Amino acid sequence: VVPDKRDRDAVLRRRYELLSRQDVHFFYCDAGNPLSIDQIDDPYRRGIIRVHDAEIAAELEWLREELDLSDGADTPHA
Repeated sequence: VVPDKRDRDAVLRRRYELLSRQDVHFFYCDAGNPLSIDQIDDPYRRGIIRVHDAEIAAELEWLREELDLSDGADTPHA
């Protein structure tokens, strides 16, 4: 919905930077710390994490394409 390409790219870059930090988690302990898949025994929650991780990987790939980034580089091609 953002008509200007530069503005759209800025939004996509913010999303890319957020997702590429690898700190997007689904489950947290009572103290508020993120739980890794290795810390969760429930197979259904582990499944949710696997699906979530696959979605993040697919979105990062799409964002790299949209921003014309190669191999996860942080700057667009000139």
